[in-house]
Amino acid sequence: MRPKTYEILQLLVERAGVLVEKEQMLQVIWPNQLIEEGNLTQHIYRLRKVLGDSQKSPVYILTIPGKGYLFNHKVQVRSAESAGEVEEAAVTAGGLAEGGEPAPQDRSFSFALARWRQARGRGTSRLVSLVVLLPLVLVGAILLISWSRIVASHDPVMPSVATLVTLPGEESDLAFSPDGRYIAFTSEGETQDNQDIYVKAVDQGELWRVTTHPERDTQAVWSPDGTRLAFLRSSGQFGKPYKLMVASMRGGGEEQEIGEVSGGLSWSPDGKYLAASANQRLGQPTSLYLFSLDGRERHLLLTPPPQVYDTLQQFSPDGKQLAFVRWRNTGTADLFLYTLANRALTQLTRDAKPIPDFEWAANGAEIYFISSRKGVNRLWRLPVGGGEPSVITSTPTHLKSFTASPEEDRLAFTQPINDTQIDLFEWTGRGGTSVRRLCRINSSRADDHPRFSPDGSRIVFVSARTGLDEIWIANADCSQVVQLTNFRQVGVGSPRWSPDGEWLVFDRNIKDNTDIFKMRADGTELRQLTSDPAVENMPSWSRDGKWVYFSSFKTSIPRIYRVPASGGEAVPITLSQGQEAIESADGSTLYFTNGTQLWHKDLRQGDEAAIPELASVPIGRYWDLFGSTLFYVSQESGERPMMRSFDLVRRTTGQLFELPGSLPPWVPGISVGPGGHLIAVAYVANRFGDISLIKGWK
Repeated sequence: MRPKTYEILQLLVERAGVLVEKEQMLQVIWPNQLIEEGNLTQHIYRLRKVLGDSQKSPVYILTIPGKGYLFNHKVQVRSAESAGEVEEAAVTAGGLAEGGEPAPQDRSFSFALARWRQARGRGTSRLVSLVVLLPLVLVGAILLISWSRIVASHDPVMPSVATLVTLPGEESDLAFSPDGRYIAFTSEGETQDNQDIYVKAVDQGELWRVTTHPERDTQAVWSPDGTRLAFLRSSGQFGKPYKLMVASMRGGGEEQEIGEVSGGLSWSPDGKYLAASANQRLGQPTSLYLFSLDGRERHLLLTPPPQVYDTLQQFSPDGKQLAFVRWRNTGTADLFLYTLANRALTQLTRDAKPIPDFEWAANGAEIYFISSRKGVNRLWRLPVGGGEPSVITSTPTHLKSFTASPEEDRLAFTQPINDTQIDLFEWTGRGGTSVRRLCRINSSRADDHPRFSPDGSRIVFVSARTGLDEIWIANADCSQVVQLTNFRQVGVGSPRWSPDGEWLVFDRNIKDNTDIFKMRADGTELRQLTSDPAVENMPSWSRDGKWVYFSSFKTSIPRIYRVPASGGEAVPITLSQGQEAIESADGSTLYFTNGTQLWHKDLRQGDEAAIPELASVPIGRYWDLFGSTLFYVSQESGERPMMRSFDLVRRTTGQLFELPGSLPPWVPGISVGPGGHLIAVAYVANRFGDISLIKGWK
């Protein structure tokens, strides 16, 4: 094995279960050198060859397109004292000679590595030995690789990383117990059918399910004594309040319902109150409240100004302050601090960037938070008393959720990855009695937002196969996939054809503001249709091609607006909440989602109401309209998603076919082609977001 290949193996194994970005690998392996990415690719190829691995069906090294590599195998870390007790296997294909002795090239490499480290100014060293157990196909035996590594005491030390939870799907909402012995989290579990609260013992390995309710349970927080968990229970319908619940950390027994809230949750250090976001009724500002544990008291703390939303609040360790995230209707956010004694409000960050998670440091002097303020999501630390945030370089990128142990230098985190793909189905007969898959649009990254052209000959979709969101187009048989845009950004979505097939409208985020754009179907003549500071997204065309409907957060709730397709002033259409709209074939009715419910508005008379037969069905963005038939996807607890139809004339429901994967949240997932028998469906083919644990990250 070549020295650089060996170093890459060391780096990947040390961070097993964690995405290591290509840029980071180039900097670590070739410091202060200008090296092309192709060199790294060649070393990965050689490494896979030695391990008997395959890029198409990887066992050890996963390629995360556009990002980097991930070592996806169990790693056992041993101390320097115990490392000598490991008996090395004889593997001629790797870096060991017959009889288990290190091959000459590896022995010389160890010395070369040590000299190379010292040549870079790495003074006093310490010994770290890592032992990795890998089944090697090439020799049909067990390969036990061990090595020593020289690291300077004054140089940044790569923290120890281990995989803690490997349930199917994605884990989120991580929370260490007050004593640091357990982690509570949200997961869909082995069956992937419903979100529930789980608890994992950090050291003993014990894992158990706390809640088993058919509704979704998320965002668990610990009581100060570590015996109970408070969490939010949701029906899954957008706009519906959560139930604030309390249960034993062991599960079982009676659960207590405290009240209805709209998000965010924190337990006061004295154990007397729960802080949560709530509002009096839909359309009113969401305010911060304190709830007594018996549910009888509800104290208003802070009401935000219009068009903002406060959530993710957390008590400081001494209970005197609440930090929270203030979201604007532009989709941006900052950290704020509220002092309970004098009601003083302080803005801590001014980045206007999404903040998916944060926590107080145990000493109360700092706040750790996830932000994309310098590109991808990283973990930052912020002095509460004043000062600029600084990135914590010992932690990985692309974080979504994390929790820090209050006593020890341990950090648990998730880096979820969702790979969506698009399948084209043909169904015939009433009730979908005959269904066949025609073709598939797929890459190793997300492919979704499909939409048939008016004549059914082409499909437009959004793909991240370049590493960023771009609009692509393909023939209806999935051939000739062509990239239309080269925006080189994230936040592009919802492409829709004009009725004549000449134009596309879509939403695009520029400088943290989402607006509506249109362009020719060949990707030329890009034009911006809206420019309001509020989030404006999910566009669609009127049937005559003169208007573009879209959702706007100009007020405290999103409503449907429309703007002339040639540009001009936008006007409101719905009085009720509205996210996504499709006009009927005759242009007389507008169907739209109100939360997750499907509503309709008479464009001539002005009346708007829910479709009563579908009132209990959460639609989300998985719906389309063809003629007088609504197509939608629903999912019962414990079942796979099911494609269904609703006849608007006969008022009858039909069951078409079962989808082969799960649904990505709030992604436009289906399109019905001309004739009503071709359906393009986007779904999650591969998803994982294991919980990893870093030791020594501070």
